Amino acid sequence: MSTEGLPDFEAPPVVETVLAVRFRDVPGLDAPRLVKFWDDCLSTDLPVIEERPPYDAPVEQFGQDSGTSAVALRIGASVPSPRFFCSSGNDLVQLQQDWFAYNWRKTPENPDYTRYEKGRAKFERWLTEFGFYVREALGAGLVPTQCEVTYINHIPLTAEDLDGGPFGAILRDVQPRYGAFLPSPETSRHASAYLIPGTEGSPMGRLHVAVDRAWAGEERQPIVLLSLTARGAPRGSEVSAVLEFLDLGRRWVVKGFLDMTTAAFHRRWGLHPDKEAT
Repeated sequence: MSTEGLPDFEAPPVVETVLAVRFRDVPGLDAPRLVKFWDDCLSTDLPVIEERPPYDAPVEQFGQDSGTSAVALRIGASVPSPRFFCSSGNDLVQLQQDWFAYNWRKTPENPDYTRYEKGRAKFERWLTEFGFYVREALGAGLVPTQCEVTYINHIPLTAEDLDGGPFGAILRDVQPRYGAFLPSPETSRHASAYLIPGTEGSPMGRLHVAVDRAWAGEERQPIVLLSLTARGAPRGSEVSAVLEFLDLGRRWVVKGFLDMTTAAFHRRWGLHPDKEAT
């Protein structure tokens, strides 16, 4: 896990990070099995469990289908099991028949943010335990097909920031403007995607960027929601291959974030020019 060349912010605006892997359906990995794994392996650290609707994670498409993130069709497949949210404080693990994710978040009760290295270590431990459980209980291995890392940023805007536009001069090149006829936009949204190159000229994933205006809290403070997701296929079925892609995706997220945001906000977030890890 190389951190060379990555920026370090003293007070980054990130409020949530997600590390996730989609894998092939495992026969027999139904709701009771998932709850049993939680009870045996996660309940001490994550004592709260909730059932949620299943999630069909997007899969990056290339070639003739390039430029899209499709949701895989389950023709002839069984109905997917529900998704379980296992949580405690800042930590949340999502369990599903074909999906494993770990979110760590800032909350009002737990405002300290966990750095990537610590979150990665928890994800590795819990995913390894999940793979061992599936092998022992069902005689099958997890075969990952898609990995993703997401950073969600909440960026408060001051009244002075709003003079620069609905995104408050946070982004270098994207800013809806008012004109001679148009007033300031009531709502604003921006989305873009960047290919992550692989070997022999073939892409191995994409970095997706989404920017939205929103309001936070009872006082409805204006904020910008800036979400960056790197998604693609790992180069193997081992946990190490999943982590390798997540480390690459994290690099794209962090360096992409630096590229697209302005120096004024870098100073606000306390960018350290002499450090290389975030």
